[in-house]
Amino acid sequence: MLWSKEHQIVYIKTAKTASSTAEIRLEYLLFGSSDDIRDAHIFTDGSIAGFRGKSFSRGSLNEKLRHHLPAKNIMEIIGSEEFNSASKVSSIRNPYDRAISAFHYFSRFSPQSAAELLREEGKSALATRFQQWLSDGVDGARYNAKEHFYVDNTLVIDHFIRAESLDDDIEALCNLKGIPDRQPSFKSLRSVRVNRSRERIPLKDYFTEVSLSHINQQYEAWFTVGQYEVFDNLAEFPDS
Repeated sequence: MLWSKEHQIVYIKTAKTASSTAEIRLEYLLFGSSDDIRDAHIFTDGSIAGFRGKSFSRGSLNEKLRHHLPAKNIMEIIGSEEFNSASKVSSIRNPYDRAISAFHYFSRFSPQSAAELLREEGKSALATRFQQWLSDGVDGARYNAKEHFYVDNTLVIDHFIRAESLDDDIEALCNLKGIPDRQPSFKSLRSVRVNRSRERIPLKDYFTEVSLSHINQQYEAWFTVGQYEVFDNLAEFPDS
C-alpha cells in the first residue's frame, strides 16, 4: 500500500496484476525512491509506504502495513476522512490472463511444465488441469479483489492501472494529480512466456467452455471497470 498526503493518493495493491511494478513506480514518483523489497515506512507528514516482502515479525509495523492489505483495513489505518477524500488507485489485469498467472503461481505449475504437458498430452490435458484448479477453489483460485476494490460492497477505486497499459495509465494519473513522471517506461507483459525464447502458450489453450464461463462470472466486475472484452464461448476467444 501507499498513502501520499501531499498528492492525496492511496494505492491499494491487488494480487497477480503487475501490482508490484505499479507500486514500485508509484512509490518513486510519490516519494522519490523505491526498492523491490523493503520495510514499511511512515514519513514525517504521515504518508505511508507499506511493507513489500513475504515475511514479517508478529506485531511489527511490517505486519500492520503488510502487502495486499484490503481497502477497509487501509481506511481504518489512515482514517475514513482522509481515505474518502483521497484518490484511490489500484491495479487490474485482463481476467483471463490474470487467472492463468495465478494458476501457475499458486499451484506451483510453471509455464515450462504447462508447455511440456501440451507437447506430451495435448491441449485438453492442460485445459482440464486449469479447470480442475478453478473448481477446487483453493490456492488463490477464488480471488476476485473484492476486498481491494470495495468497502462494504461499494466500489471505492477511482483510477485503475491496467497491466496491459501500465505506462499510459500511470501517466494519466500523474497528469491528473500534477505529479512529474520521473521514471523510465516499463514494458508491459502480454502473454504466458515459457522461457527466454519467443515460445508462448496461447491463452485459449488453457480454457474449456466450463472454465471460460467460470472466469466470466468470477471476474464480472473486472470486465466492466477495466474495459476488457468478454468472450462468451471458445469460438469467440482469440487464438493468440
